Amino acid sequence: MMHSTQALAVRELSHRFNDGIDVRLLWDSVTDRVSIVVHDQRRQQFLRFEVDSDRALDAFHHPYAYAGGDLRHAAPPSLATATSAIRDHDVVSDAGTDHEPRHAP
Repeated sequence: MMHSTQALAVRELSHRFNDGIDVRLLWDSVTDRVSIVVHDQRRQQFLRFEVDSDRALDAFHHPYAYAGGDLRHAAPPSLATATSAIRDHDVVSDAGTDHEPRHAP
């Protein structure tokens, strides 16, 4: 499958899953914005918010402290759908299999 450069703009820098909560750290290389996407499967809630790059890892580990109460019901069924809330492009994962967070550029 061929991807355009623009389609590869959103990159997953880190991902973690624990107790039904899926958290992803995403970076948009075109806009240089960092976002956190959270899907709480137990409550069927979804949240997405941008965060300053210097606070990205802290927000990744403590997303509810940074979310500002912006929970939405009826979570997207997939990362692709969640990511489209940020941009209508594919996400390329840079996260290693060790699930260790990587610093946003």
